[in-house]
Amino acid sequence: MGNKTIEIQDTNAKQTVYLFACHGALVHVGSKVNHITIDKCERCAVVFDSVVSACEVINSRSIEVQCTGKVPTVTVDSTTGCQIFLSRDALGAEVLTAKCSEVNIVIPSEREEEDMLEQPIPEQFVTKYCTETKKWRTVPVTHA
Repeated sequence: MGNKTIEIQDTNAKQTVYLFACHGALVHVGSKVNHITIDKCERCAVVFDSVVSACEVINSRSIEVQCTGKVPTVTVDSTTGCQIFLSRDALGAEVLTAKCSEVNIVIPSEREEEDMLEQPIPEQFVTKYCTETKKWRTVPVTHA
């Protein structure tokens, strides 16, 4: 129990932050780091400024990740329930998912006075063989 807020300050772009088996914590990374890994965490929120390489969420549940600066890649693997909040500067980020469910990306709206926009990441895909191109094609399932 006790204080579940963790402040990580005085970091630099060569350092990596590795969070393992945190439960119910709020972690704030104060300045730019090289990489952030969130592993086997549950009901946690991680807020960070910028990351040089990637922010990675693996084997976790009910995670919130918020980038207030820039991040080139966010990877979510074997995770249930992940909210990814991206700043305007981070809208060019790649988001890679594997073996996940309930993953949403939240981005700023066009106008600052409007609410942020939440968009789900598809969980189901359909793969079909195209006889014209002789290749398999995978697209998200759409429900009419």
